[in-house]
Amino acid sequence: MKPETNIKLQKVLTVIFLILVIATFVTYFLIKETPVIFITIGFTAIGVRIITYLLKHFNK
Repeated sequence: MKPETNIKLQKVLTVIFLILVIATFVTYFLIKETPVIFITIGFTAIGVRIITYLLKHFNK
């Protein structure tokens, strides 16, 4: 993958991660009856962050 494409992909993944983190906090405080939604969004955010770190590590 080209370095320019890799940097753009990392920026997009970081923005997605931040949106998911905000969504996690919102669902935690607004939907207390079913924590499954909160947990799912939270783990998805963690997964996106792990993918970002792996891309940084393997594309040096």
